[in-house]
Amino acid sequence: MQEKAGSHHGEPIEPEPQPLSAEIWNAPIPENFKPPHLATFDGRGNPMEHVTAFNNRMAVVGAADSLKCKLLAGTFTDAALRWYINLPRFSIISYHDMIRKLSAIFR
Repeated sequence: MQEKAGSHHGEPIEPEPQPLSAEIWNAPIPENFKPPHLATFDGRGNPMEHVTAFNNRMAVVGAADSLKCKLLAGTFTDAALRWYINLPRFSIISYHDMIRKLSAIFR
């Protein structure tokens, strides 16, 4: 576990304010994992087309749902990124939850 700069030893760092739950945020990433090239989603077009293409890429690497949440968030740009960063802190509790929220906003 990382420590805060200038803190007492052993004091964990708070996750950055972001919408992924602490469980997702803290889930380990496999050693030597190299993310595949992923298309971006800017909020235009069909979000489920983006998710389907993303899921196909994730199936190839066998990514866990927590890793899929982190990687999917990294594909957002423009309006989709603004939506994501304005979600309440820790409000995404699973990959299914993330997809549900994404598809409810961008139709």
